[in-house]
Amino acid sequence: MGHDAEFGGSSLPVARRRFLFSRPLPSPRMAPEDIKKLRQELGCTARELAGALGIEQETVLAWEHGDLFPTKRFVGMMEELRRKGPEAIPRKKRRQVAASPLQVLADPELWRLFRKLLAHPELRSAATKLAEAYPDPTDAPPP
Repeated sequence: MGHDAEFGGSSLPVARRRFLFSRPLPSPRMAPEDIKKLRQELGCTARELAGALGIEQETVLAWEHGDLFPTKRFVGMMEELRRKGPEAIPRKKRRQVAASPLQVLADPELWRLFRKLLAHPELRSAATKLAEAYPDPTDAPPP
């Protein structure tokens, strides 16, 4: 059946052994451009990608600059993230910055609410009762 005794007594047929051992196994690689493209596809920062991979942001940046290259393990993890899509990236909720008084006054919803309060006395009464539980910002001591 074409077995080769000099190959350590292997029971693999010669043709099969040639196929298995004559070709170099492909090694997954990711070039710096590939990592940048992945971040674009996932819509994430280097810090967020690093967090998803369990590594430091500096490592991702070094990969993107070509100073370091990801191991096979990390290439596989990044391919899995690509397959799962942007939802696979854990993201921190960003703190919302309080709007300035001018921004609040520019909000059309505020004026819509104000018009309703003027037009409906029962709504104004209910809002007044509800507002009693909240402190008036003008009563707060200056910072």
